[in-house]
Amino acid sequence: MKTLPSKRAEIVLAALLHDIGKFSQRAGEEIEFKEIDKQQYLPKKNGHYTHYHALYTLKFLEVYEKYLPKPSKKFERPDDNYINFAARHHNPSTPYEWIIAEADRLSAGMDREEVDEGGKRLLSTFTQVFLEKSKNEPAYYDLSPLSPTKKIFPQKDFDKPIDYKDLWKEFLKEFQNLPYNQAFHVYFPALVSILEKYAWCIPSATYHTLPDISLFDHSFSTAALASALFLYHQQKNTLNENAIKNRNEKKFLLVSLDLSGIQKFIFDITIDAAKGAAKMLRARSFYLSLLLEITCLKILDAFNLYTVNRIMDAGGRSILLLPNVMDTKERLKEIQREIELFLKQSYFAELSINIAFLEVAPIDLEAQNFSKTLKYLNYEIELAKKKKFSFVDIEDFVYTDFTKNYNQQKGICKACGKHYGEVKVEDGYYCQYCHEFKKLGSWLTNCDFMGFDKKKNTHQVLKVFDWYVHFFDAKNIPVNRGEFYLCYALKSFPGFPLRYIANYVPRFREEDNYNDVYTSSKFSSEDLLNEAINGIKNKSIKTFHHIALSSLWSSNGEYKSRPYLGVLKADVDRLGFIFSYGLNHPQRPSPNKLTLARFCFLSRMLDFFFSGYLPKVLEKEFPDTYTVFAGGDDLLLIGPWENMIYLAEQICNDFRAYVGENPDITLSASLTLVKPRYPVNAVAHLANKYLETAKNAGRDRLCIFGEIVEWQAFPDLKNDALFLHKLLNQSGTKIGMGFVHKLLTLAEMKKHFEKGENIKMGRWHAMFKYLLGRNLEHLDDQVTPLQQMFTPGESRALRVPLSWVLFKNRR
Repeated sequence: MKTLPSKRAEIVLAALLHDIGKFSQRAGEEIEFKEIDKQQYLPKKNGHYTHYHALYTLKFLEVYEKYLPKPSKKFERPDDNYINFAARHHNPSTPYEWIIAEADRLSAGMDREEVDEGGKRLLSTFTQVFLEKSKNEPAYYDLSPLSPTKKIFPQKDFDKPIDYKDLWKEFLKEFQNLPYNQAFHVYFPALVSILEKYAWCIPSATYHTLPDISLFDHSFSTAALASALFLYHQQKNTLNENAIKNRNEKKFLLVSLDLSGIQKFIFDITIDAAKGAAKMLRARSFYLSLLLEITCLKILDAFNLYTVNRIMDAGGRSILLLPNVMDTKERLKEIQREIELFLKQSYFAELSINIAFLEVAPIDLEAQNFSKTLKYLNYEIELAKKKKFSFVDIEDFVYTDFTKNYNQQKGICKACGKHYGEVKVEDGYYCQYCHEFKKLGSWLTNCDFMGFDKKKNTHQVLKVFDWYVHFFDAKNIPVNRGEFYLCYALKSFPGFPLRYIANYVPRFREEDNYNDVYTSSKFSSEDLLNEAINGIKNKSIKTFHHIALSSLWSSNGEYKSRPYLGVLKADVDRLGFIFSYGLNHPQRPSPNKLTLARFCFLSRMLDFFFSGYLPKVLEKEFPDTYTVFAGGDDLLLIGPWENMIYLAEQICNDFRAYVGENPDITLSASLTLVKPRYPVNAVAHLANKYLETAKNAGRDRLCIFGEIVEWQAFPDLKNDALFLHKLLNQSGTKIGMGFVHKLLTLAEMKKHFEKGENIKMGRWHAMFKYLLGRNLEHLDDQVTPLQQMFTPGESRALRVPLSWVLFKNRR
């Protein structure tokens, strides 16, 4: 068992565990209440002791002492330690106890909404968001460990009573497997990780309180606040009760980081889509998350803070909570200059990390003010985006290294077409950066762990700024994890903090050996055929060409459809509005509910849908889907075109259920069909263009086959397509592709006429009746569905089912 290294570590540990007693109390743990303990740890109200969970916290920390770090003994009083700091948060008497108490009150006291709430399940904060639709029905979470399954979806009804015992037992089992013999910077992230896993679904408070703050989010935000408060008052030499309780002093610095140039960077490659583009896309997308991650780590490390002070991470943006001490701003500016120099030199300033900060007082974090605080912070980051690279001298933009190092024989990098070539590859040269991306693309699909540090420890390592990111598998776990500043497991592994990354990619499977589309020379060149044969043998990752081949289907020994890819791009509608106004809308039944803990919940759980839940859906139900990126609030997936249509529908349905059927939290998406060798940057342009089209049409829509479809109308269109496909392939009919083409022409005529664009198109109806009479005589059961599809005056996106069927049945 290691000793805590500092006062700071002791404070943050106490803050994180201060309410662990609520968990054990609800699980029915039996403890003996001694009068002396009541006097020391519990407050009184009307002559009676209250907040008994503090005694449960005390007993937990005493009983499981051997699985926890030893107190640092760096404080002035002998009984100043994290056990007392945590257990006395409702009855504080020393400055350090007041730090925890004030952080707890800032995080929880300002959150609580007085209601007569009978249930004791966690109410989903998603169901409390209100923008413009009617009030949403509340939905609650079951007591279940956080996992990428539908068990974590909120429900409106339950058929079983609440029972914390099993959840508590599972928590204790993992708690006792924590690396308590390792250094604190190894132990603490692992502790945070299992608290998230088991306390995410537990309401922090239930007594006459709306139970929509999870115990994890409350504990997490309390730890962030406590560490910043401690460092602030320590440097100001104001560690006393009155100063700590002063909520009008600007004690904190909210730091916003925004990554710009994301789409252009990911897709700005020139290599053939069939020859390595997939690996390069995956690497470039993940590299962007590393840039933001390491920028946050650089800042946290500079101010001696832990990862809990990264309070928000979504969609290329992060927010940190720092102490507003003397040199904070200057050190932030120095870090920004270092980052700007790196991005200028490496990526010609096409990528930028914009940093903005805002001084805030504790009162600015309270519910009635937090929305306004975020508004001011957003304003600052928008200003910063207009002043990119303002810390870099103008002479630094002269790219002398290019002319110095350019070699005519090696030429320009074959992948990005920007840097000079350096490293020999199959048929050309890569620059050093694209060569690193190529290696990163391979590491991502094979590694089990990822470590961050300021020195190089392993052979699979990527340098970002002055930090190193190490990738290794379960066979190469370092004995001393203290060598790393931070180390994540990418799959569940005892004693490691778990990091969900959406890195699912389709691999060849053994059954593919019996699939003609991969093993026949009819569909592939000799090179691609050999690649498939070797891929099946080695279970390698499929190329875009082979993914597209999965679109083909066999009918009577003949393959139909076209080997096209479906590019699915989607993101959450009005994300900024949801964060800023969703819990503070003036028309909301109970406004002013946006607080730090709720903010943490929304950010964390939105990201989990895309980076945690979605990859498991792909792996189990859509195994030929390639993940370019998924996380924060958006996704870009590539797969066989028809599979992607079904996937788009499932993602929409699952997301709607995930946010408790709240009509104000929606997704918009675009699905674009392209050939597998279509230029990657052009694919991105089309996907973005069609996504914007869906959003401009009113959001909560899908753009597909050139039509804008509301999600609620999609099931009918899917059924239309299934009916037409069955009709087209039904034996004994004269229906062929020509019939469907004529229907598509009539559908376009109908649309133009009913929009009032061309009165001559009104003849569509007579032509439609003639077409049915000529081709479907004596098939009344087939006529009726078609007549319903073409009901006059009914707006229906008929191009969707008709184009779907035409693509599916091409020979």
